[in-house]
Amino acid sequence: MSLAIIAKKAGVSVATVSRVMSGGGGPSKETISRVLKVVEAEGYRIPSPDRRRGPKVTPKSAGTGFVSLLLIGLRSELLAHPFFGPLVATLERSLGRAGLHLVITQSPNGEPVPAILSAQRIDGVLAIGYEPTPEIRARLRQLPTVWMLNSPDDAGEWADSVVMDETRAGVLAARYFLDRGLKDLAFLNVRPQHAAFAERGEAFVKTATAGGASVRMLIKEDAEGDPSDWTNEQLRQYTGEQLDRLARDVSGGSFPQGIFVPAEDAMSVLFAMLLARGIRPNQDVSLICIGAEERILGLLHPRPASIDLNRDAVARHAVELLIKRIEGSGDSVAVRIVVSPAMVPGEKDTASSGVANSVVLN
Repeated sequence: MSLAIIAKKAGVSVATVSRVMSGGGGPSKETISRVLKVVEAEGYRIPSPDRRRGPKVTPKSAGTGFVSLLLIGLRSELLAHPFFGPLVATLERSLGRAGLHLVITQSPNGEPVPAILSAQRIDGVLAIGYEPTPEIRARLRQLPTVWMLNSPDDAGEWADSVVMDETRAGVLAARYFLDRGLKDLAFLNVRPQHAAFAERGEAFVKTATAGGASVRMLIKEDAEGDPSDWTNEQLRQYTGEQLDRLARDVSGGSFPQGIFVPAEDAMSVLFAMLLARGIRPNQDVSLICIGAEERILGLLHPRPASIDLNRDAVARHAVELLIKRIEGSGDSVAVRIVVSPAMVPGEKDTASSGVANSVVLN
């Protein structure tokens, strides 16, 4: 159920229903009475006037049994990524326990508005991606909606959100090296245009330099095309170029004591490229990345340290919030949950500042 259904049954516009529910002026007493009768019949509750900042109308029970996973500005191929595939699996399990089913919906360019975004077809939305268009935003405001991973700047006015603490992830990476006495560090950003990667890198550099370390930024700002679309071969080529750049930029080809990579798939590529150049991971150089997917990191020996963004916790919290909205039992104000990352130590990491780093790139 949504404002659209109330409007249809009351014989008024959605805008009129919205004004009645929010206590705004405009509608006549007769119109207000007609809308409120429909609201009462359909089992809606109206938030008190002092707590109407969040989602305005929420039903007490699900109607269709379906929830949309809306990908805004993203393509469905992303779901094959090591991070997103398990995220979707956790969403499906969590929703399934509540008798709900997940439907994946795409809006690659933010338009047109997917037809499924109506209360007649879904009970709520789990949204991932970029800033929605005004048309999609208007539709989402009429449905129980929870943003995941990130959220629009104004989401706190109309939707719940569950996000990852990207800044904390960068801080943990820097502290991992600093606690080991490593001060010659590098940040390898394989996707310069990725906002979360940039945020992780910024926090890493700030924390590392505050701790007396130096950080070499291995970033190719003029990368051709969208790095998120790169093939594994392009990723390997990019990583190789950045490693070779170290040999050119540093006198004698000396190598950093620690390298931070903001993604686990890039770590597997870096790991192979280091071995190919005779550099021993976790011996000649300490490594850490974002992610904890064992299908990738479990194949690397010794396993590098990593930072788990607690993807499953994000999914579970998002589903819990959405179900509350669907059932009408959530807070009247929008809720924002920030999920903290956790450190996963590496295996046999003996890279140390106590011995001069004499690795030379050939």
